[in-house]
Amino acid sequence: MADTVVRTGSDSNNENQPLSTFACGGFIHGSVWSNVMLVTMISLPVMFLLISIGMHSLLVILAFVFSIFALLKWRSGHMTYSLYDWGFEQYVVPSWAKKQPILRKFKWENVLSYQVGADMSRGLREYNYLKIKLNQAPHKIQLSDAQADLDQFLAFKDQFEELVNHYNSNVSTSTPVGQVKRRKDFYQTFWAKLITAFFIALCVGLIWFAINADSIRTTNLYRIVAVIIPGTMYMAYRVFFRKGR
Repeated sequence: MADTVVRTGSDSNNENQPLSTFACGGFIHGSVWSNVMLVTMISLPVMFLLISIGMHSLLVILAFVFSIFALLKWRSGHMTYSLYDWGFEQYVVPSWAKKQPILRKFKWENVLSYQVGADMSRGLREYNYLKIKLNQAPHKIQLSDAQADLDQFLAFKDQFEELVNHYNSNVSTSTPVGQVKRRKDFYQTFWAKLITAFFIALCVGLIWFAINADSIRTTNLYRIVAVIIPGTMYMAYRVFFRKGR
């Protein structure tokens, strides 16, 4: 992968050209969980209302599924993020055709902090992420290579960090705005060490119990072997062996 270069304001011919871009899908407003909660809070009353008026169960299910799909489509869109010397842009094309595109601009002084790292998805696939905390709406932005091509994401993330470092080098920590802080990911915190130690002790206890127990249900044995132990091993690896990314 080619090295990225930070351009300064003196590059007037290229000042309107983004240094890096990243395109992905996502929710226009709020986090994933806030949107899921909103959709659930609207869809469930609709379902109960249809049940109360005696609608056929099949029609109720179809209406419930359609309401979820329509609400998610209404809240989501296609995002393109573009990095510049002065900050970055978020261009949103809503999935709902009648809604107008949205262009949001964030200067580096609007960025409070950021976090980079890697985590494991429910499908047991490790993904890289970039979380950005802002002092204005939408307040939080989370990007990952699960949303798009890995190389595209890594190029964008590396350019983002390089631009932030360039900005921080020219900003005093005593100024009202201050520097953009890099926050530790979860696996670098004290709580991660504490939780990992707890699960290691739990695994040892479960293994001892499984060896000494007269009988153990197959489902419980499966949970120990296929879920708890691998999860604990991954946490131990991330916390004690692979520090940072």
